[in-house]
Amino acid sequence: MSRLHQVVLWLIQGLLCTVAAIGVAAASAQAASSDGSLSPQGYSGGVMTPTAPVLPMGSLSITHDRQLPGAPVPGGYNYQTGFGLFPGFEFVGRLATNDLHCNMFASGACPPGTIRDFSASMKWQLPLPWDEKRWPSLAIGATDLGGAATYFRSYYAVATQQWRDWRFSVGKAEGQVPSAPLHGAFGSIQYSPVSWFSLSAEQIDKDRWLSAKFQPTISSANFAIKPYLYFTRSLNEPSLTDRQWLGFGVSFPLGSGVWGTLHHDRAGENNLKTIKSIAANDLEKALSERGFYQYRFGSDRGRLILRVENTAYHWNLLDAAGNALGVLIAAYGQNDQTFRVEVTQRGLTLAVLVGDMACAKRLMNEGQLCQSGEALRFLAPSEFSHNSDMQWDRKAYGFFRPELILSPSITTGVGTEFGALDIASAVNMNWIVPLWTGAYYDWNRIVPFHPIETADFGPGKAFYGLRFTPSTNRRMLHQVIAIDPVHTRVRGSYGTLYTYWDGWQIESSTDFGDGEHRLGLMNSRYVYAPYPDLVNPRDPRIASWRYAPQRFPFYHAELQAGKFWSGDKGYIFTQRFWYGDTSVALYIRRSRMSETEPRVSFAGFQIQVPLTLRSHGGLQYFGLRGTNQWSYSAESKILEKDNRLTTGYGFIPRPGDNLSQWLNRDRLGQSYLNSQLPRMREAYWSNETRE
Repeated sequence: MSRLHQVVLWLIQGLLCTVAAIGVAAASAQAASSDGSLSPQGYSGGVMTPTAPVLPMGSLSITHDRQLPGAPVPGGYNYQTGFGLFPGFEFVGRLATNDLHCNMFASGACPPGTIRDFSASMKWQLPLPWDEKRWPSLAIGATDLGGAATYFRSYYAVATQQWRDWRFSVGKAEGQVPSAPLHGAFGSIQYSPVSWFSLSAEQIDKDRWLSAKFQPTISSANFAIKPYLYFTRSLNEPSLTDRQWLGFGVSFPLGSGVWGTLHHDRAGENNLKTIKSIAANDLEKALSERGFYQYRFGSDRGRLILRVENTAYHWNLLDAAGNALGVLIAAYGQNDQTFRVEVTQRGLTLAVLVGDMACAKRLMNEGQLCQSGEALRFLAPSEFSHNSDMQWDRKAYGFFRPELILSPSITTGVGTEFGALDIASAVNMNWIVPLWTGAYYDWNRIVPFHPIETADFGPGKAFYGLRFTPSTNRRMLHQVIAIDPVHTRVRGSYGTLYTYWDGWQIESSTDFGDGEHRLGLMNSRYVYAPYPDLVNPRDPRIASWRYAPQRFPFYHAELQAGKFWSGDKGYIFTQRFWYGDTSVALYIRRSRMSETEPRVSFAGFQIQVPLTLRSHGGLQYFGLRGTNQWSYSAESKILEKDNRLTTGYGFIPRPGDNLSQWLNRDRLGQSYLNSQLPRMREAYWSNETRE
């Protein structure tokens, strides 16, 4: 690897490794945010030039227009997806191409001057020691990072000053290639007489543009969305762009609506409410109405004990705890007693909430936390033990309640030489049959959905080998065991994976430091059943460490290293950001097949969302739902100039939901659960409203 490649790699790794620390520093700053719209060039601000404010934290912005400023042919297709990762920092992925379908490897297949570029851009608004409402805000940024080709790369600094309805920005950019459109001095003036309309004039070097933007806000109690439409006209001939064009997009928060949990601190949430009392004999009916069909209730030395199996709340285990607590208050809240609420999955206890009724009622009715002398908190599993002499007064507990989980599966090729946007889709059908404590049978079937499939997945095409085929993808028996004194869960899996591979897999998860640290180990061995003597077995072994600082538990950094599915050895570093129950991650992956071969490097982003109802109890003896974690990733090779398809590197086998996903999506630490107590109130009353 050349010296330049080493320097670039160190810079990328350093950025990912320190991005959480930057977020911690920036979180205390009251950084101004942009209006959520994106420029065709990969940053927020004006239509052509950046401004210092960044995308709001936890927001997603999607933009499309027909401009490729600086390209040999400026007309084309420009797609951008931007994330406000944390206060003061935005990340934008961009796909720019003149032609969506032509094969750039085939001579003469594409029109002259055709480009295809898949890249990323970043902007950091500096945490300044002055009031940015009175003084300028400052930012630095970079465009067109990563990708095999570099057409638009620039580094820039910009200052922005807001004055009433006017916004002024000036900056300086250094283009890294001759075709970089952002170069030299630039600036903009924007006038916004009303919140939904603005006019702007912008200049880069000697090129000038005028723009008009329409951006209304559509909102409800739980969701806000900002669609936008802009019209731009160039004042130069010739220009970096077409003479005039339209662009459109939409911006919305990731932590609202279907994308994540509702914010527990939204307006009106602390209105006084009162949980209606019910007769103690109606406890079972009230629990079943909330989706708890399997429960146990009793007492231990005067303390009420309620244990519920969570089969209805798949976004977050806190929702199950809040609804169970509300039902307990309704039936026994008139008594001044202490209690313990246990939330289990597959019969294993994942969370334990202890407290007294006075504090619980204050939280659930008034939205207030405990006063002096009261208690309400989640315990670590090792802090409690079951009394073997305790008798359950009532119980309705069993294990045989099968579930059918439906979810979409997609595979994509983004920005390759074969095509700009290639996609194949399928329906993922997953049967889960609980057997005994911690044990379940897992059967998975893939059914292709051909209406959403591009031609490059057809016979003889580039992605034919990656297409979905009708198949029984997985038939496995799983057993999960909890070792509470050391906060460890172990899962063993045995059966058939990826249709033809028979074998076993063991994975463990150990958390310590109130969940701040989590260590994971995975070891497996699979043989190719049709030809076990002709195909080498697969024996991946992965160790991982995840760090979620107690002060900022929503910034998860994880390092995974070892031997992957294809035999390549290397590592994956991931920086994950949580917004409610939605997460966005940046990652870098490097591995190689042998000591004599070069390392192959990728950088990408991933988004994970729950694709199911927040509360869905289903039927008493059968469950039908979506997945609690649907993932999509997009990545590009880095440190190389070729754009050849490279697959099979850094792949970790997944025999169904991994252990971290099962453990409340890696959010079971005491520091996390106890910092989210108000969510239990919101979850209970949100469910009450629907009823």
